[in-house]
Amino acid sequence: MLNFLLLIIAIVLFVLIVPCASIYTWVYYQFKEKENRKRYYYRIAYTIDVLANVMGGELFEKVLCKQRKPDTLFCKPNYSISEAVGKEIFESNFNYKHQWFLTMLNKAFNEENHCLEAYLNRIH
Repeated sequence: MLNFLLLIIAIVLFVLIVPCASIYTWVYYQFKEKENRKRYYYRIAYTIDVLANVMGGELFEKVLCKQRKPDTLFCKPNYSISEAVGKEIFESNFNYKHQWFLTMLNKAFNEENHCLEAYLNRIH
């Protein structure tokens, strides 16, 4: 019950604080810290990716993996979706019926093997 209450409090704070903080920070980086703008945008994008992995990891694992395993990176904080998928590719557990997902990410990031590279860069 305590964890559920913490979740509700976190959601309320998120809804109240994030819009204001986002607008302020966007304006700040547009006019004051132009040289750090790209790094800020990258950090926000990566954080959203990790949040999506934590919140939707069960779905990603169910759809994209041949079999469910206890040591997957899905639903784990600090790992992006690409890193989690890359681990499954590395361990030959990726379901290639969903090759479209890899193709989409490869094109979006202009890389030949985006997910595998993301995972390998993470572990090395």
